[in-house]
Amino acid sequence: MNEDIHRSRLGIFGGSFDPPHDAHLAIARAAQDRHRLNPIIFVPNRIPPHKGAHASPEDRYTMVLLAIEGASGFEATDREVRRRGKSYTLDTLREFRSEGGESTDLFFIVGADTLPELPTWRGFRDIASLARIVVVGRARRPIDVAVSLTGTVPDSVVRQIESDVIPGESSEISSSGIRKRVRDGRSLDGWTPAAVARYIEEKNLYREGEDH
Repeated sequence: MNEDIHRSRLGIFGGSFDPPHDAHLAIARAAQDRHRLNPIIFVPNRIPPHKGAHASPEDRYTMVLLAIEGASGFEATDREVRRRGKSYTLDTLREFRSEGGESTDLFFIVGADTLPELPTWRGFRDIASLARIVVVGRARRPIDVAVSLTGTVPDSVVRQIESDVIPGESSEISSSGIRKRVRDGRSLDGWTPAAVARYIEEKNLYREGEDH
């Protein structure tokens, strides 16, 4: 009998989602398929600790809901949007751990571009103890977990993360690229779900300003 049959496998995918796009969905689906995660919960933050946001937390949460509408096994929560102050992953994972108890396995999903930043995150060693970290890459881009994380978490955690790296699809889609396309008046077809593109147009988001 499979000892995990009564356990819940919860995927947590946090970020600014400014805006959410097709590569975000591909990352989540790859992690879901690899680790049999159900559900994957998208967690848009209120105030990103390491960078600014261009759209409001409420707009970004709404766009996430639009992006995942109809996608099997995908959900979203506004818990970080509602929480005042900067949004720290450690606080969110502690909430999920408290709510799910020991019968829930937490999988924290990050894109490969986030990997080098992880050691600078508040309580990263605790994050690594609360959840299994799943890194999803992009094709043709090497992922060196050891270089990024050795010395910041136990070697056993580095090896676990290395074993869970998921090669991603070749894609140049990014939130910053979408914002630039909006400023340039270019189509978002193939970059973000149509419902998100319509919302951006209706709300007049990303029309002005420079990225930072």
